[in-house]
Amino acid sequence: MPSPATLAYWEGLVLIVGLGGVVLGKLVAGELPLDDLLEGDVREDDGTLTSQSSAGRAQCFLVTIGVAGYYVLEVIQNPHQFPQIPSTVVGLLAASHAGYLGSKAHAMLPGLRNMLSRRTP
Repeated sequence: MPSPATLAYWEGLVLIVGLGGVVLGKLVAGELPLDDLLEGDVREDDGTLTSQSSAGRAQCFLVTIGVAGYYVLEVIQNPHQFPQIPSTVVGLLAASHAGYLGSKAHAMLPGLRNMLSRRTP
């Protein structure tokens, strides 16, 4: 009979590989389109929504992937305990998401966008 730790390890591995396989299968089958992954909606002055490339979404995606990679490397280096994430890394992730939310608010609120784009003489 395997120990509970060994059993939990294999259950976790099967879960992660299974979920990864499902996502990869859906990507290959075209059921998860990634065409507009880095595009966001912008509300025009007349209220219609248009889709444009989003720098906020791109930077948020890249920072999130970077932090996730850092976390995975820390787990690989010491798989017997949860890694201690430095507060600077958490702060970077929080700032990235706050920047994304700010750019999203700017894109969705035409009145705010017009107010910020006005130039005073």
